[in-house]
Amino acid sequence: MLSLENQNTSSREKLLERGFLKAVDFAFANIFRKKVSEESFSFLCYLFALGRLGHHSILVEDRKITPDALDLLQDAEKDLFLLELLNGAQNLPESLCQNFHGSVDLRPIVKDGDRYYLQKYFLQEHQIASSFASLLESSMKSFTSLEVEEAMKPYVSSLNPEQLLAVKGALHNRLFILSGGPGTGKTYTIEHLLKIYYELSKEKQPRILASAPTGKATSHLKQKLGEIPNIEIKTLHSALKLRGNQAGILSYDLIVVDECSMIDLHVWKTFFANILENTKVVLVGDYHQLPPVETGMIFEELFHAAVDAHVELKECLRIENRGIHTLAQSVNENDFEKAAEVLQSNTKDLRFFEFAEEKSILNIENLDLESEFKHFEDPKKSIQNLLENLKKMCMLSPINKGIWGVKTINREIYEFLKTRAKNSTMVIPIMITQTDYSKNLYNGDLGILINNLVDSRKDTTYFYIEGEIKEYKKQLLPNFEYAYCVTVHKSQGSEFEKAMIFLPGKSEIFGKELLYTALTRAKYSCTLFAKEGVLKKCFFGSIQKNTFNPLMRYKKLNLEEKA
Repeated sequence: MLSLENQNTSSREKLLERGFLKAVDFAFANIFRKKVSEESFSFLCYLFALGRLGHHSILVEDRKITPDALDLLQDAEKDLFLLELLNGAQNLPESLCQNFHGSVDLRPIVKDGDRYYLQKYFLQEHQIASSFASLLESSMKSFTSLEVEEAMKPYVSSLNPEQLLAVKGALHNRLFILSGGPGTGKTYTIEHLLKIYYELSKEKQPRILASAPTGKATSHLKQKLGEIPNIEIKTLHSALKLRGNQAGILSYDLIVVDECSMIDLHVWKTFFANILENTKVVLVGDYHQLPPVETGMIFEELFHAAVDAHVELKECLRIENRGIHTLAQSVNENDFEKAAEVLQSNTKDLRFFEFAEEKSILNIENLDLESEFKHFEDPKKSIQNLLENLKKMCMLSPINKGIWGVKTINREIYEFLKTRAKNSTMVIPIMITQTDYSKNLYNGDLGILINNLVDSRKDTTYFYIEGEIKEYKKQLLPNFEYAYCVTVHKSQGSEFEKAMIFLPGKSEIFGKELLYTALTRAKYSCTLFAKEGVLKKCFFGSIQKNTFNPLMRYKKLNLEEKA
């Protein structure tokens, strides 16, 4: 009969085999192995794994653990391993784990009530909470209601009620948060807000910053907001002069940050820490989207914490994609019946195909690859035209490996189109996968590769960087990959006239947020290819990450400090 220790060693190995635990989790836990029991070692592996997956803390209460990833084990194994984790948490030595009572030392684990944190996540979350609450509760001098009403009069007929409410809220509050899906007019609303703000403040010539976490999102802001007086438009990293833990002060009167759902914990902490005392801040995004891979759902938590200083735009203003919008809404509402009706209604903007088994995209009857990528077949087109064509169509998948994984799809499409190339060069969409600050290229930026099939040394790449076309020799680029198909995570901040979404088996583990994000990349047309039953399962999964409401944390700390 297996001992409890052997049983749980076996459970750890099974979680490693099934992809939940990684070698890196064992490596970090091994640093402390001589100081802890086998039970506490298991808990450390679990804590490191969840931190890597974006859960800032583990909640241990009522003989259960949240998040619970133990469904990967059989029932008997699950019960034994849960007991191991509970005992391991309780028996962490004081040399590693500290109880939080207002200050934190160098020990690597912090216990705050029933929550266990890695120290770095606890400190970052605490700093975000303090800065956020300070902004939210600030009584900074603003405009009078009469001034705002007068300044808004010329724009009242141009904005719907939700947008008017958002503009007023942003003008009256030091911190304001605007959320909304594609097609609800977020950028349009911000454009009007900035025009009105400038009119109200122009005597002192206000400095305005519009920013976003990626180059492609910043380029979009330049196109839409570039005519606003006194505005600077930069990536968030560039505005902060961010290099590791070093950053610069944001010396602006008004800061607008777009695509906030993509910002990670470290950048949030740095951003809030470098805002001046009299700066107004407007945060913009879509909190229903996927959060960053390695951090929690911070923008969603900030949005809900700012109870009296937020607006969600819900009215879709695009007539062309009502089917896509309705389907995305049904995902958020976990309403599969409504989704089924939309998919069966044969709207022009939606198509859905289901397969008993995944099969190569080269063998899908409803997919004409040559036609879908014909906008890249002529390398003699202008570079500007070819870069604009990146917006026409993209394939999306939640995974990298497998028949419907990004790597397989990209390889098969490249080989397929190469055999049909009519010239000695091919135009290939590419995506940067490693940020290079010196070239202003960011992870997720899309560009084109002019691939010389005779002499690859002549290969050249082009990107839109903050509204300008930049050329780089392929050999000088940071890491990149072909981008006929990209992961849903990497597609955030991009929008395509047409999207093709592949949902292989187990896609539901990424939650409904993944399906929503994929659907909302499509501007006019969307085609879904799913393994049988997977679409429905996606409606009832969620990747809600175990982070703590920052405003509640701050209030809790205030109470403790006053006690």
